[in-house]
Amino acid sequence: PMYGALLSFGGYNGKYHNEVNVYKPSGLEMISVTPLKTAESPDARESEPEYNHKASVTQHEVINNHETPSNPQDPTVLEAARKEAEDKVREATAAKESAAHELALMRRQLVGAQNALADTEKTLEELRSVAAAEQSKNFKLEVEIAELRQKLSQMEELEKELDYHRRQAQEAAKKGTGLWSYIAG
Repeated sequence: PMYGALLSFGGYNGKYHNEVNVYKPSGLEMISVTPLKTAESPDARESEPEYNHKASVTQHEVINNHETPSNPQDPTVLEAARKEAEDKVREATAAKESAAHELALMRRQLVGAQNALADTEKTLEELRSVAAAEQSKNFKLEVEIAELRQKLSQMEELEKELDYHRRQAQEAAKKGTGLWSYIAG
């Protein structure tokens, strides 16, 4: 961390590697360290038969030759770092304020949506009660219609019976009245 570098040891891409790599941020150098071929002892081979690790790492190879700042205590470097840090702090503060503003906006939208939902649910309950009342009223009317149809069919039967008795009375009036009509009858 003091030198701003990252070390990576070994690796696997189908076979095991025994490399050590030093990575530095852009503009800095990257050093690759490869192992030297050394004879391994039989004990080492028995302890790790599947990895085939090499014993020591001593060969250095410079890949990118950019120099690091000569003096990290240089006032211009420190001033630039301080300004960069201040810019980052300002950006972070602005991002935090923006996120807080968006959060507040989303909370207001949530409250509005919850209120709209409550109003809609209240309206739905009112409409359900109105629908239940209308359904009850409709059922009562259907019962009343069935009763009236039954009375109408009874009245038709009574009319037929009344017509039958009228005809009988008319026939009796034509035949005559008295004892002789009864005897002739």
